[in-house]
Amino acid sequence: MLQRVMTISRIVVSITIFFALKMLLSYVALSSFAKVSVDAEFDHDDVIAIYYSSGIDGKGFREQESKRSKGFRAGLRSIRTVDLEDHVVRKLRLDTGSEPGEVKLYSFVLTSYYGPDIEFDHNEIYSSFAPGTNIDSFTLADDHVRISTTSEDPYLVLKDDLILTNFFIGTALPLILAILFYVFLVTQTLRTFPAFADINSKKPSSGVNLGALDGIRGLAALLVLGQHSGVLKGSGIFGVWLFFCLSGFLLTSPFIRQPDRALSPAYLGRYITRRIKRIVPMYYVMITVTILFLGKFDVAIRHYLFLQADGHYWTVAQEMFFYLLLPLVMIANVPLARKRLWPSIIFIGLLAFVANRFITIDVIPLYGNNVTMRPMLGIFLTGICMAYAYPWLQGSFGEQLSRPAVKRILSGSGLLLLVVCLVISAHLVPGLEHIDAVTRSGWFGLGAGLLILITLLSGNSLLDSIMNFLPLRAVGLVGFSFYLVHPMMISVVRGISTYFTDYYPIEIPLFIMAGLASYALSAFTYSYIERPFIKASRSPADVNNLRGKPVTL
Repeated sequence: MLQRVMTISRIVVSITIFFALKMLLSYVALSSFAKVSVDAEFDHDDVIAIYYSSGIDGKGFREQESKRSKGFRAGLRSIRTVDLEDHVVRKLRLDTGSEPGEVKLYSFVLTSYYGPDIEFDHNEIYSSFAPGTNIDSFTLADDHVRISTTSEDPYLVLKDDLILTNFFIGTALPLILAILFYVFLVTQTLRTFPAFADINSKKPSSGVNLGALDGIRGLAALLVLGQHSGVLKGSGIFGVWLFFCLSGFLLTSPFIRQPDRALSPAYLGRYITRRIKRIVPMYYVMITVTILFLGKFDVAIRHYLFLQADGHYWTVAQEMFFYLLLPLVMIANVPLARKRLWPSIIFIGLLAFVANRFITIDVIPLYGNNVTMRPMLGIFLTGICMAYAYPWLQGSFGEQLSRPAVKRILSGSGLLLLVVCLVISAHLVPGLEHIDAVTRSGWFGLGAGLLILITLLSGNSLLDSIMNFLPLRAVGLVGFSFYLVHPMMISVVRGISTYFTDYYPIEIPLFIMAGLASYALSAFTYSYIERPFIKASRSPADVNNLRGKPVTL
């Protein structure tokens, strides 16, 4: 029975892959056009503009997605070519000049490298295009369509979506890839597939597999997805603060056990190498796919060098900045951390306060999304502070914290803290709309750090069980890939849905579908892009020294 279920599951997944690839190729190839040629005659000097849209985002035509021809001379029939630069042109608008007057359209030809030209003669122009509100008359003559207007900016809109016919690209290639994917699935088992096998077996650089932290990372990823899909607008920023706090918490653990590691050039060299191997491969793949392949060479280079961070990539530049500063903080903390932990808690806490209060764009500017951004160093330092507080509290109050009543109180407090942070960041409380996780980043960062600390201290409680929920941990394991790919998957899901069903998903349906698609893709990118570099970055010396020496509390 189980074998039959597995076979059916593989078939269903492979069929899904086929349709996803078919849709993807229909957009990136079969709706990609190199140029358009317009045969027309004006009774005045003017130009033609071509507006194009992929049709995925539902926003219609925009000025930044338009191209203009060279000028037409009054009374002279001419053919003008507009270079579309292989953009996706699923929907099209033809602006027949910017001035009122009369235009004769003889033909309209779209050229693509992935299929035959799409030609519209005067009869097809008349039947395939709808006149806009600014056109007074739209009539068919012997060899042309005559357009007359007394208003500015007349335009025609193509009634149907554009798509080329190419059996190999549209059907055969997706089918071949789906079959290969099925063969791949047959050779894999749930036990051996890395994204599944590592849920319970992976060991982070801290040497301790804290499943609850994977669950918190999964929650953070889903909060970001929730914001971008419209489910909980504003909550995604709190999810990012959770990511930053988790980074600080986990990266500090080896230095807590052995503070003098901060003074070892060899260890710091391995630390930097591990960070690069952990972040750069998958990040570079995404920059290549989403920026370089679109022809934005200069923008891609700046992203590769972390000099620019557009879209959701802004968090990666922040993380790399944190990684560079962590050794400096640990070196400064060595004299305090060698014997006891509470001086380090105070020191790192003060640093976090100073960073939240005084480190602005005037001190350290980071660039992205056409603005200068401040580094969120205070939130990262909050995670470091919680990393020191966790063993100190366990050592100083371990007996009290182990009591069931105390764990229930901690669990309830953590759940209440989570709900409050989400409700306020999502602007669900009337009168508190002015409070958000961006302008009050320090407070929400503290909330994120406390949530991590309380979750770990409340082991075997409701809060701990929620964060150890297997789906949350599964998303958390592949959380970095999930975060990077989810905007692309939102667009893919919308595209597939609108292409095959004319349904434009929003909010909860979009959250569910994009979440499943993001996890499916990130499970593979984690297994075959991230994980090989993670494994290669661990040296035998690190494995042998994971436990280190105990710290006096």
